[in-house]
Amino acid sequence: MTIDLFHGYSSGIHTLDIPTILFSKTVKEPSFEEMLLFFEADAKFKRIRNNTAYWIDFVSGYPISSSPDFSIYWSMSLEKQKQNKDFNLWFGREVQKKNPNLIFNVRFGDALSYDFCFDGFPQNSIVMVGTHGCIKRYDERLVFRAGFSELVRRLSPTVVVVYGRTPLDIFGDYVSRGGVVLRIPSEFEKKHP
Repeated sequence: MTIDLFHGYSSGIHTLDIPTILFSKTVKEPSFEEMLLFFEADAKFKRIRNNTAYWIDFVSGYPISSSPDFSIYWSMSLEKQKQNKDFNLWFGREVQKKNPNLIFNVRFGDALSYDFCFDGFPQNSIVMVGTHGCIKRYDERLVFRAGFSELVRRLSPTVVVVYGRTPLDIFGDYVSRGGVVLRIPSEFEKKHP
């Protein structure tokens, strides 16, 4: 399994059926056969901030992984949001030096985060976002939709991999302009279809 499996799709929303594992589960039983994801509560993977060299080697042992997903909540101070974004990006770059099959997870908050949350991420490439737990309420959907539109404007992704649901009111405009969305159902969705 390599990053090449994300290429070759036509415009639209497609559901991927690939084996994935969340970080907290792989720490208990590493298999190094799935795509490693960080879409869970920060507390479940905060250990990667300590002994980073070990965790960079660990994550790079997976055939494909996302970069970490430390949160950028609107209620956080902008300084904390910047710290989380910078760590997510730095850690992902370090893993990518050892294993190029890493997809950068791009997190954004409200419009106040736009000045920094997209900086440093690759343009015209595959990126990843997570909707699970981020679009339940109407206000969350509005903020996510605006942030996703800004991500598309600034990064011009070739493919967007989405962990979670892919509602058309958020992703429809991107797809209608030729965008490719590859959806990975969340663990919750798999248990509660």
